[in-house]
Parts: sequence; structure tokens; C-alpha cells
Amino acid sequence: MQLAKAVTVIKEKLVDGGFGKTLQDYSYTIDGYWYSRKVGSTPNDTVLYDQVSTEQICAIGARKATFMETEDL
Repeated sequence: MQLAKAVTVIKEKLVDGGFGKTLQDYSYTIDGYWYSRKVGSTPNDTVLYDQVSTEQICAIGARKATFMETEDL
């Protein structure tokens, strides 16, 4: 999933400025692990958060162990 919002400032029929922000959230499963990452940014392109989560999946599909790393940039 990706969400974005942008604003463009027009002054006298010319672009005078603008800003935007984004949110990305994605996950997938590979080789018995579930991987997830969430990233968000501010209107001035500063990263608000970058969260990564990885979990091992049991043979029956349940999540067995959790390893989570969060890095705020």
C-alpha cells in the first residue's frame, strides 16, 4: 500500500512551490519468513519512521518467533 498527498502552490499562473508526504506499507513471505516494512515521510521529505519486522513462520503457517527492528531516521 502506498498513500501520497501533494499540494502545488500557483502564483500568477506559475508554480510558486509545493510539498507532499507519503506512507508506504508492504509485506511478503519468503523462505519461511514473513517480512514487513513501514516508511513515512513529512511534507519536506524528512523520514518520520522506518520500521522493519521479520517473523519466522511454522510449518502450519503460524508465526513462531519475532525479530523486530525499528530505526528512526
